[in-house]
Order: sequence, then C-alpha cells, then structure tokens
Amino acid sequence: MGGPITRQQDKEEIVIAQGSASDDRLAGAPADGCVAGDWRPQARIGWRDADIFVLVALLLLTATFGRVFSKVGWDDASLFVTEPALIATIALVFVRLGPGRAWRELRARVPLIPLIVFWIVGAIAASRGLAAFGISQTTDDIGLVEYSIALPLVALVASDRWRLNVLQLALVFGGVSALVVFTTNDFVIRAGADLIIQLQNPASGLYISFVLAWVAARRAHGLHTPWFQLVAGGAALIMIVLTDHRSVWLAAIVVLGAIAVLAPRSRRKRSAMYAAVAIVAAAIIALSIDTVWNPPSGGDVGNEVVGLAEPETGEGSNVRWRLAYWRELVSRTPEGPALGVGFGQPSEFLWRGRQYDFRSDTGTFDVSGPHNVYVHVLYRMGVVGLAAMLALIGLVLWRTLPLLAQNRLPPSRRSELVAILAMFASAATIAFFNDALVNPFLGLFFWTLLGLLCAWTALEVAKSGQKHPRT
Repeated sequence: MGGPITRQQDKEEIVIAQGSASDDRLAGAPADGCVAGDWRPQARIGWRDADIFVLVALLLLTATFGRVFSKVGWDDASLFVTEPALIATIALVFVRLGPGRAWRELRARVPLIPLIVFWIVGAIAASRGLAAFGISQTTDDIGLVEYSIALPLVALVASDRWRLNVLQLALVFGGVSALVVFTTNDFVIRAGADLIIQLQNPASGLYISFVLAWVAARRAHGLHTPWFQLVAGGAALIMIVLTDHRSVWLAAIVVLGAIAVLAPRSRRKRSAMYAAVAIVAAAIIALSIDTVWNPPSGGDVGNEVVGLAEPETGEGSNVRWRLAYWRELVSRTPEGPALGVGFGQPSEFLWRGRQYDFRSDTGTFDVSGPHNVYVHVLYRMGVVGLAAMLALIGLVLWRTLPLLAQNRLPPSRRSELVAILAMFASAATIAFFNDALVNPFLGLFFWTLLGLLCAWTALEVAKSGQKHPRT
C-alpha cells in the first residue's frame, strides 16, 4: 500500500500555505489516507515531543476529575493546575519549533485578526477591572479570555498528522474516563454513600459527549465499530440523560443531529433515524433506572422534565431566572456598547429577593454569572468582544466545512473530522446555558476543539496544495 514511514527533521521548514512539505509524519502515506500509518510517530519519541504529552496529560486529567483537578485545594490554599501546564506547553512548543517557525505556522493555521481583537478587548477589560476592583474580583471573569490561548497552542502542537491524532484520542479517552468516573459516582449516590469526587455535571456531560460523537460519527460513515465501542456510545448517551441537566441533553441532541447532517449524503436519513431511536431508547433506559433505583436526594430525570411545566417552582422557575438574567444584562449593553463594563464589576442582579453576583459576601449567590457565555461576553467585553469571538468561530468553521463538501477525505478521516465538529457543537451548546469559559474544566475544551479544527484544515491544505486564507 504505502511506502516507508519516515520522520522529517524538526529543523526542516514546513510552509503550510504552499504545501511544500509533507502535511504529516507520513512520507509515502497511502493515497487513501489510511489511518494505519497515521498512528505511528515520526521516529523514536524524545524530549522534543514533551509539549504534546504535557497537553495530553492536562486534557486527560481534567476530563477525568473536572473541577477537582483544575483547582486542587487544601485548607485555605489552592493550586491552579491549568495555567502552569499551559505555560509549560507554550515554552516547550517554542523550544521545539523556534519563534520564527512558530509564527509562520500560526499565521497559516489560525484566523489571527479576530483572535487578536478578542485578546485586546480582553486586556482592556482586565486592566479596567484591576484598576477599579482589584485582582480578586477581576480573576472571577478573566477566564472568558484566558483559556482562549489553547486555540493557537493546540494548532501549533498538532503540527503533523500523528500529533493531531494523539490529541483527538486524548479527547476520546478523556471522555471514556469521565464516563467511568461519572457512572461510578452515580451508583455511589444511588447507594446513599459519600462521594469521593465532586463532579460538575455539565462538564462531565461535555466530556462524555466526546465518546458519543466519536462512536456515532463512525457509524454514520459506515465504518466497522466493534461491540465495545457501541457499548461505550450507548452508555455515554444513557449517562448524559442521567446528568439531569437540560443543557447536556440538548448538547447530545445537537451532537447526533450534527453528525446526521454532516454524514455522507447517502447515509443522512439512516443516521437521523438511528439518532432518534438511540435518544428515545436512552431516555427510556434512564427513566427505568431512576424508577427502580432512585437516588436518596430525589433528583431524577422525571422531576427535571416535569418541573419545566411548573412556572413558579422547580425547573420552570430556573428557566425564567435565566431568561430574566439574560434580558437584564443585554439591556445594560448601552452602558458600554463597544467594550462592555469590563471584568470585576458585579452584575448585581436581583431576582425574587435573591442576589446574584453582588461579590460582597452577603448575597446567596455571591459570584454567579448569567449562565450564557455569549451574553456574558457581550456584557463584559461589549459588541466588539462578542463580534470578534463569533467571527473567530465562524472563520474556523468556514475554513473547515469545505473539507467535507469536497469529498476528498476517506471515510475514516472524514468521520474523525465530523466527530470533532460534533464535539465543538456540544461545547458551544453547553456554553449557551452555562458560564463555560470562565473555568478551565469547560473553557479549555471549547478552545481546544477550535484549535484542532484549525490544525485539521492546515494539514489538509498542505496535503492538497490549495491556497489557505490568512484571515
């Protein structure tokens, strides 16, 4: 099939836009893009590969333990793990590539204009917050911008096909690990025992959706899917229902819907039908589990759904609170239409006698954002910040989606790209109903997935020799 697999020297220049060098670690890869060679490293793995292993470890451990790992605390002290790991990865990338090559690859891979605008607005918001409210209150919001560094970082780390595949697998295995931990936690709760790990359900739901996306994408492309992968995908969908979080449920529906839409034309109707059957089956199984073995706390899928019909209590009240919070912050846009109010300033939202985000240690919910990333960015970074963020996402997708329309990818590679797109759709959906970007256990994955899409596009452009837009 293919020739021998060789390793390009790290010092060799790779001009991505011109496709002058190989797009991956495969010199003489099979013409059909066979995955077999893609999983082999260029050569003996050495210290120059340290950047990818630090990043993989960060993703795996965060997906496994969530918020507990992101902020390791004891007594009155806390250790934030994400920031040192990202700084170490940045340093290792520059050691491996050198500043010149890193800048050239960054220009070729990432839509820099909206990203830089987003960073500039974030820097202005942070400086205003530090001057007016101090570092403590400012850091409550700075994550809206801080973890976006993962986008260009991932795009540089995934500099060839082998590295891209390793990062993709890290997300999938992180999802499997999250599935095991969440399932164990769920049974511990139902048994009435004390939890060892406190999980944040929307975050767990996001990680688990990676497994669902990977398995569903393979099935949608007619690829052989071993029984254990099917079991993992089914278990992922059932446990997503058992998270008892509507945003996670919607994210799963979006994942399966996106995969059905992006599947090969001849398989779209079949994929949509299978998705509908899988959702109904998972809901029935989850409801059965709750009926037979309801947790002592009383929270279950049925209560979550029925509560939506109760306007003043239950989940119906929660929906109205979110809508009221969003309307309030959007109505304040004229206070800082271009650049927002900045970081650190309390939202001071009052609803039904409860204080939200007063940051005074007197409110019931002292620091509680609007549970919508896009509204949050608009409020704190203004129209310019939100427009830059949406433009960045739009440009990444605009570069990526034509790869599917051109029908040049073999089914195995195409299914991987569809899976990554579906994973990002899941992250974007959860971000619409949660303060996802201010914390690393959600924000890190939102930006990582965008970075993977940037790397995907760059590698395929290099392989085909097409012109890559540098926006």
